[in-house]
Amino acid sequence: MIYHCMNDACRFWGEGETMPQACPRCGGPLACAQERELTGNDWSALGVFWVEQDGHERRALECFRRSAELGSGWGTCNLGLCMEQGIGIEADPRQAFWLYQQAVEMGSLSALCNLGVCYEDGIGVTASPKEAAECYRKAADYGSARAQRLLAHCYEQGLGVERDLEQGFRWLRMAALQGDAASQAILGKHYEFGIGTKRDPELAVAWYRKAVQGNDPEGKCCLGWLMEQGKWVDRDPEGAIELYRQAAGQGSSRGLLLLADCLFHGIGTEENPALAVRCYEKGAAGGDTDAMCCLGWCYESGAGVEQSWEQAAAWYRRSAEGGNGRAMGNLAWCFDNGKGVEQDEAEAARWYQKGAEAGDVRSMYCYAYCCEYGEGVDSDLEQAVLWYRRAAEEGETTAMLRLGGLYENGEGVERDLPEALRWYRRAADQGSGDAKLQAERLAEELNGETDGTPDPAH
Repeated sequence: MIYHCMNDACRFWGEGETMPQACPRCGGPLACAQERELTGNDWSALGVFWVEQDGHERRALECFRRSAELGSGWGTCNLGLCMEQGIGIEADPRQAFWLYQQAVEMGSLSALCNLGVCYEDGIGVTASPKEAAECYRKAADYGSARAQRLLAHCYEQGLGVERDLEQGFRWLRMAALQGDAASQAILGKHYEFGIGTKRDPELAVAWYRKAVQGNDPEGKCCLGWLMEQGKWVDRDPEGAIELYRQAAGQGSSRGLLLLADCLFHGIGTEENPALAVRCYEKGAAGGDTDAMCCLGWCYESGAGVEQSWEQAAAWYRRSAEGGNGRAMGNLAWCFDNGKGVEQDEAEAARWYQKGAEAGDVRSMYCYAYCCEYGEGVDSDLEQAVLWYRRAAEEGETTAMLRLGGLYENGEGVERDLPEALRWYRRAADQGSGDAKLQAERLAEELNGETDGTPDPAH
């Protein structure tokens, strides 16, 4: 039996052996319908119903096919999505791209956005950031909030257009003002961190709240974190963990991680390390590399699970192979120290290098150390200076101290005592006692050289 909501604004369609007493979406009255009466858009709405039911992808695909045959741009776009993601059929990216093109000709803005994503990611077509940005701009000009959000991302990253943070902010704000909850959460971040606009705590909180009202999981994570920390809002750890739970229930990997952190430390709830581990396991099962890395730490430390270096190294490896820089550094440390794996300096250096290139600050320092002392790699003082500098610029205190020493001794870089003193002082300012002693010693030496005392050799 096929039935639909009689509220035209609802557009709910469903199918089953019996008809519910009221519309499950809006609570309005329902009416039966015959297949021969369905329009293309009706078939697409019915397809959406079946997509949301587990194990009924083939019926959804059939509905979208019928919709497309009747000339519905919406249905044709959804059929393309099935082809792209392998819903009810083996994935066929090229066919998906073609269907999106056809749906665009039928006037589908959603298809125009999807076409842009294909160009951006090279799905069924050669990647072309410029073509992607053009698709997003066309749909954005027609008022598509999703396209405006995607175009904002292009401006912020310089994808297919010249990088322009202010222009990106403008498009993002337009999408947020249309009520797009995802854009509202991102806009809140822009106000929080001053991206393309001035930092504004009040507006950041206000947009996060709007995103939460729109049921956006990232908005819940952002507002929840502010509530947990008591930053710009009254501290409310219980309210924060409730938002994390909601976000996690919506499939947010960040929500799972934040929830797990609260469970580990008893923030807003009782301590429950075992439940925190289950959160990490769920995130890891979904492919989240941060969750995998955290799971590795649990096995390393025995938090919520029985301690196992072998399991720790295994999870670090899975996370590292997925591109997680922090896990790369942790896996390298395991190889460096023979924890859970056979000790192997060359393999440690390789993973430190990969972690450094992925932006992990600790890996930058450790790889620099390997280059300086020839551990697992050939000694290369110039590379050591390069990676110590990158780590130091990211705030790594020990790297600042090492960099100061290399400048003082002229190793891997031209000798420069004032530059050495500058790095010693930066490390001292961050609390390094050794750096403070080195800075005081070198400052005295430099003052002795420039205090006007005649050189006895002359």
